[in-house]
Amino acid sequence: MKTKNSITTAGHYRNRPTPFVSVVIPSHNRRKKLERLLESLQKSTYQKKSLEIIVVDDASDEDYSNIIEKFPNIIIIRNREEKLPAEARNIGARCCSGKYIFFVDDDNVADENCIKTIVEFMETNSRIGMVGPITYFYGAPTRIYCAGVRRNRLTSITIHIGRDEIDIGQYREPIPSEYIPNAFIIRKTLFNEVGGFDSRHFPIHFEETDLASKVWKAGYGIFVIPQARMWHDTFICDRHGGHAFSSERRAYFTARNRLIFHTRNDTVAQLLSFLAMLPLMVLYDLVGMSNLELGRRQRVVRAYLKGLWYGFLMCRHDHQRM
Repeated sequence: MKTKNSITTAGHYRNRPTPFVSVVIPSHNRRKKLERLLESLQKSTYQKKSLEIIVVDDASDEDYSNIIEKFPNIIIIRNREEKLPAEARNIGARCCSGKYIFFVDDDNVADENCIKTIVEFMETNSRIGMVGPITYFYGAPTRIYCAGVRRNRLTSITIHIGRDEIDIGQYREPIPSEYIPNAFIIRKTLFNEVGGFDSRHFPIHFEETDLASKVWKAGYGIFVIPQARMWHDTFICDRHGGHAFSSERRAYFTARNRLIFHTRNDTVAQLLSFLAMLPLMVLYDLVGMSNLELGRRQRVVRAYLKGLWYGFLMCRHDHQRM
């Protein structure tokens, strides 16, 4: 593999031992959605003896005790305090036995052939580092949520390939992607090599983006495979940053982590362009919050601006330590 946009596979995946896969699911106060995901994984065509499922209960208030009764073959790790998704995934990964780790959020439903299709593809080329399924909206099963991601480093504009398109078979080949949100498989050796999720800088939001950036820098490819499918239970109308600003915490970390990500990963030219565009991005985001109820909008705006300020402070602190 020489570029992000090319891939060479070495024959077909046949008559080889089935690689062991560890599924890691972080979950916080979404027991019903977690059960739905686990039910879909039970139907997986992947060999059960080559599959383990690890749930990281991130200090949920909900009672998860009946999960192990309903799904006796899974492993549950309970955090005494909430760590947020990045560190919850790291905790699960440290307990993995698999050659591959399948990170998937609990608000998903997996197609029965999802894991098998991705692993077969990854087994054809050792330089394929991270692969995800094409993802659809759970509430609109043929409407595409994400078939890959393109990010403009000069402007930070992010495009989810295929977003809101109805799937009529227009995506057939592996799609190079800047990162993969929500659900993906990564080689365990590679995950350890790049240091896993950076839970200090990206405890939630941009943690998958940062991990993917490290995977690219290590010389591995990232792809979405249209033949592998997943359904994500998220807002169907996800426009103008609506989901990113659905809570004060999301608004805070979106503003903070976007700034930190570009500072840590961009070239000088890219970073200067991003900083020049930042006032327009902030204005765009603030306009996007105008549809919120007044009291809530004020809280979200304050959290967003606080996140932006703390993002600058963290970047300055990191720069001084270098």
